[in-house]
Amino acid sequence: MLQISLELVPASHLLFMAISWVSLVLYLRILYILNSRKNLEFKSSFFVIIKLHAITDIAMFLFVEFVARPRKYRIHNLIEPINNNWLPQLIYFTQTAIKNTMFLGYTVVAVNRHFSFGQSSVVGSTVSGRMY
Repeated sequence: MLQISLELVPASHLLFMAISWVSLVLYLRILYILNSRKNLEFKSSFFVIIKLHAITDIAMFLFVEFVARPRKYRIHNLIEPINNNWLPQLIYFTQTAIKNTMFLGYTVVAVNRHFSFGQSSVVGSTVSGRMY
């Protein structure tokens, strides 16, 4: 039977949990707005990368809220410390995969911005010495 207990959670973490859930709702709303806009500016490769990066952000948020924080403060009894079981290995693999994907995602965004900045007309006119 599932038992939820918030006794060990500090008050600051309870406040942070509330703020983070509101932040997730706003994040999903922004993604919905970006997806529903028909302007060509929102269909560029930058916004496609941002939408794909949101998948890992949301996955990490859910991992922290449902796995990491409950294990640390024993919020629920679904994940108990177990020896010689497949669950800790799965949790570690999931955490590592999400973290690596997030870090590689930032690299993709940085490379995209680097090449986009190098190809912009403002940089080209500034480098050539003339400003239009």
